[in-house]
Amino acid sequence: MIIRRAVRRYSHADYCIFIGYDFYNKYSKIPTLLFGDWTYKILVAERLKRSIYWFERRFVRQQDEAILHAKHVVSLFPVCAYHMRKDYPTVDISYLGGNVINSFYEGCLQENEVIARKTKSNRILFIGGKKYREGAQMLIETFMMSCMKNDYELHIIGMNDQDLSGIPPNVYCHGYLKKDVKHDADIYYDLLLSAKVIVNPTPLWGGYSSVIEAMYFYTPVIVSPYDDFVNEFGNEIDFGIYNIDNSCTSLASAIERLCLSDHYVSMCVAAHDRVKDYTWKNYINKLLNLIDKDNESEA
Repeated sequence: MIIRRAVRRYSHADYCIFIGYDFYNKYSKIPTLLFGDWTYKILVAERLKRSIYWFERRFVRQQDEAILHAKHVVSLFPVCAYHMRKDYPTVDISYLGGNVINSFYEGCLQENEVIARKTKSNRILFIGGKKYREGAQMLIETFMMSCMKNDYELHIIGMNDQDLSGIPPNVYCHGYLKKDVKHDADIYYDLLLSAKVIVNPTPLWGGYSSVIEAMYFYTPVIVSPYDDFVNEFGNEIDFGIYNIDNSCTSLASAIERLCLSDHYVSMCVAAHDRVKDYTWKNYINKLLNLIDKDNESEA
């Protein structure tokens, strides 16, 4: 009903753009562009590592219908776009390069000041909700066994004390922080600006959005080498360390090596440089260029 009213009201629109892969315009000839991260099929197969349950099939068919009727389908992630091209070989599936950082920060980033603060910092940062509990719990256990535990603090955004177990001193859980609430935003961005390193060892998917936002704030990273991150940033990274073994021992070693590295400052600079162009303005221009190609081909 909402889509039908919209295309009637804006009957001369060039495109119907949908965030996600669930709906399309079937009420007029205005073409559809779908923009999202991954389909439900990819979530289940690649992230959850299981088959579709019977009660999920209707939603999968709904996404199939929307994607098959769209003129353009855009994924934020290269590996997801690759899987979608295999699932829908007749559809124009695009990965436009880069990504988008959803930052509400209104201050001015002064590189030297931020890096100087991070160089002196003793804060290790984790960002992720309950679906990343496994990674957070592993990081807590790693923190407890590390020789740095008496000198460093571990700050967890996205979960409360009751969501985790065995929380020792120097570990602080801030819960979910809303960026559009000033008090929460002040805490959130103070932690991003002061974090020595952001760590998310969760295998398969290590909190991509929060990690690239931390990178924008000159924060080196330690993550598992999951496919989309490696595809985008490479097998070797100069802004952090991949935790390949997925063990507390290797993670503790990686944290200590990064925090005490003689190349720490260059890692901070590299982290920011790799994502500094990940703005909505730049991404919207890429979407407009994709649409403009249609106009050129029709001219």
